[in-house]
Amino acid sequence: MPCKAQTYSNKLVTPSNRSPLFHALISGSTELVSFLINSGADVHEESGVFRTSLFQYAFALRQMDCAMLLLARDVEVHHVNTKGWTPAFSLFGSFPPDAQNKSCNEYLDILSASSFADFDLQDGKGWTCMHRAAAFGNAADIKQLLRLNVSAMLKTFKLSWLSIFCAVQFGNMSTFKDLVKVHLNVLALTDVRKWSLLHVAVNAQKIDIMCELVSMGADPHSRSMATKFLVPDGLKGHSVTPGDIAILRGPEVLSAYVRALKGCGHELEVTDDVEDNESDIFWPTCELSEVVIGT
Repeated sequence: MPCKAQTYSNKLVTPSNRSPLFHALISGSTELVSFLINSGADVHEESGVFRTSLFQYAFALRQMDCAMLLLARDVEVHHVNTKGWTPAFSLFGSFPPDAQNKSCNEYLDILSASSFADFDLQDGKGWTCMHRAAAFGNAADIKQLLRLNVSAMLKTFKLSWLSIFCAVQFGNMSTFKDLVKVHLNVLALTDVRKWSLLHVAVNAQKIDIMCELVSMGADPHSRSMATKFLVPDGLKGHSVTPGDIAILRGPEVLSAYVRALKGCGHELEVTDDVEDNESDIFWPTCELSEVVIGT
């Protein structure tokens, strides 16, 4: 008895709004993806609570062959999901573990060749794909984004973070070193709290970048605004130095911070109050005088 031809129904979805085409793409089976598309599956479908496109999923999972199959059917490359993410966002931070250190230049080139114009689009928190690349990408990603004229100067909405702040917060030395080159005076950068990059590095306990900033000449005496806005308990309402934050973050961070400063010629000592179980940083009068005078 001859087999009856099967037609694809776009109504076939799971309760979580996932279609057979979605599951085929997630599996990485280009053969199955191709079969379903040729059987009438909708390449423009959106999945999940954030209405994410299949093309975005292909980018997030680094499924190049599947992405090309979708492009061949004129998939919309400019789709923005309800989080405010484009396919460029999906490239950074959502990938499989084995893809973390691999450049995504090929994917960025695909977007550029498709006249993608939303590289500087900001999501609901003010992040751009450059912010995500700074946090989760690598140096090659930053170089490629800069070649595509993607801005490194846009700021997040709450803390007014440039992308380099994200590199520091997430301890991404690779992207940090490339983003440093973008700024004329990187050590003068501050966020809305007047936290410098050194403040952020110490607070995030990213010791490698903290030491790098100290070696670059970051000011250990710089003081933040006295604010309660998005600062750790114990520092709310106080104008703080990076050293104050190092004390709060504990002996390991404080010890590394002090070693880095001494290694760069700063004179300081840590004093411990055994009775109150508290530490403090003691600066010689001569160094503090230089800070006040500005020499």
